[in-house]
Order: sequence, then structure tokens, then C-alpha cells
Amino acid sequence: MGLRRLAAHEGIRLPSKYMGHLFEQFIGLELIKLTRFQRERTRVMYWSDFNGPEVDWVIERPNQLIPIEVKYTDRPHKEHIKHLNLFLEEYETADLGYVVCQVPKKIKMADKIYALPWQELPLIFS
Repeated sequence: MGLRRLAAHEGIRLPSKYMGHLFEQFIGLELIKLTRFQRERTRVMYWSDFNGPEVDWVIERPNQLIPIEVKYTDRPHKEHIKHLNLFLEEYETADLGYVVCQVPKKIKMADKIYALPWQELPLIFS
């Protein structure tokens, strides 16, 4: 991420408008790193429906899909989970979805959806 910033000539102080995209990229890189420690085959992907809805990251494990939305906020809300709900309805092997963000602790947002502090990403794999 530092190389990207250097190549883009962004300087020392990054405008806040870039933070959401950088946070999403950071979480993706952390997910890729965490998949390398898994015993079973695990892949990191994204999901996009032809009608427009998308989910930032999807962890694929044998017989399991885990959708993840990334939000640069400490106050996730219902609008952040609408595509996770759609994904969970569409895929039988998806039991839980996550909004990875800056909340101080894990919060239940809906029946199968939790807001998770980014520092607790490894919990997704347990």
C-alpha cells in the first residue's frame, strides 16, 4: 500500500476521501495473508451481481462461503448490510456475514450478520 501511495504522489498527509478505499485494500491484503495459514484450501474473492450489488470480499472454503463488507466507520448501520443479506439468501453454504470496520467489539447487526473490529479478522477463520 505504501508503494501505491508513493507512485500516486499522495504525500505524507492522505486526504480522508481515500481512507475507505485504502482500508478495504488493507483488509483484503490481511485476508490473503490469513488464508495462507489455513490447513484447508481457502481463497479470497469478491462477489458482484449483474444487477449491481456487490460484496467486497468472499472467503471460499470447502463447503463454506463467508461474505465480508468493509466499511471505514465505527458506526455501521443497516444500509451497510443489504448486499450481505442478499448474498446470504442466495448461497446456501454462506452461514454468516461480516462488516469489518472500526467498532470496538463484535456487534450483532442482523440474524446472520456481525460487525467485527478489523483487529479480530482471524476470528472469521475459526
